[in-house]
Amino acid sequence: MGFVHEKQIVEHPGKAFCRFIKFESESYKKVAYLEFIDQRVSQPKFSNPGLSLGFTGKLESLFKKLKNKLSCTFLHKNYDWKKDNISRLPGWNFLNFKNTGIKSYYPWLTEYEKHPKRKRSLKAPKHKNTVYKLLKIELDVNKKGLIFYEKLFSQKIKDKTILSCNTELLYKKARSNSYKRVVLACRDLDKFHKVAKKADKINYEGQPAALIKNPAKGWDIVVVER
Repeated sequence: MGFVHEKQIVEHPGKAFCRFIKFESESYKKVAYLEFIDQRVSQPKFSNPGLSLGFTGKLESLFKKLKNKLSCTFLHKNYDWKKDNISRLPGWNFLNFKNTGIKSYYPWLTEYEKHPKRKRSLKAPKHKNTVYKLLKIELDVNKKGLIFYEKLFSQKIKDKTILSCNTELLYKKARSNSYKRVVLACRDLDKFHKVAKKADKINYEGQPAALIKNPAKGWDIVVVER
């Protein structure tokens, strides 16, 4: 499809090996990414997709504010957890949620602490298909799903949330909660189709676009020219 997969593979407990497709972003990390997990143990298996939202502040402080509104847990994991999983070293901080009413995917928050071995900012590669940015994430939400996001963002939600990186979370009222699709921007849609030959040609919001249809439990990808 013309995407550059990062050579770096990140391993998490449970023999979960993660690879990434990165894009430009206005976030503090300068990248957004799609993550693909190869889990090499039989149990437990990831059967549903996840939605990780980066947090720019101190996640433990947010946890203290949210724990009375949402059922959530705070977890720290060292970047170098395979060598030292006891000491409190720089790593990822996660805020995981229970009883969200969302069963088809897992939303959580991630804080990335300063990496001691990384001196430069992350940089997205140039993809052969000219895709360069994550524009939108489209979600179907029922009443329980909408209540969860309103509590998470501490605000009433009508149809969308604009994240600090200017990526839009779009909410469509539905009977069930579902992670529908991600919308990516490319610089040249004709070139995208030449490279990603299996992508379908569609119209999206009144303009030509490309659709990469994924398995039933996964999210689809829509690509528009910007």
